[in-house]
Amino acid sequence: MILKENKIKVIVEIEESDLAPLHICGKFLAPLLCETYIHSTKGNEKIGMDKAVMLIQILNDAKLSEGTKKEEQGKKIEKAIINFIADQKFPIKKYNIIYGSEDSFTNGSTGNELIREIKDFLG
Repeated sequence: MILKENKIKVIVEIEESDLAPLHICGKFLAPLLCETYIHSTKGNEKIGMDKAVMLIQILNDAKLSEGTKKEEQGKKIEKAIINFIADQKFPIKKYNIIYGSEDSFTNGSTGNELIREIKDFLG
């Protein structure tokens, strides 16, 4: 999580095992319904959500077989979620799915894409 003025501003969810639509949607739904998080780095105190929060789901594509349609499927899920949150009064205002392996984040352009998305949202 990234905090700004002691409010949750960005949530990054990393999924390394299950890329099924039900799992992706479930991981989206939990923060959508939350108003606060409790974390040990903040003394187990409640941390409130900002009025506009960005949620990024990173899906590890290292185990996907060549020719898979998972990224295409992910783009459809991403579009559906973006349309859903645009019509609702939830704190999550921006949502992204980013596919990549550990190597693509450390040695490729995927990490830079993630940083650019977060900086654009934070202004």
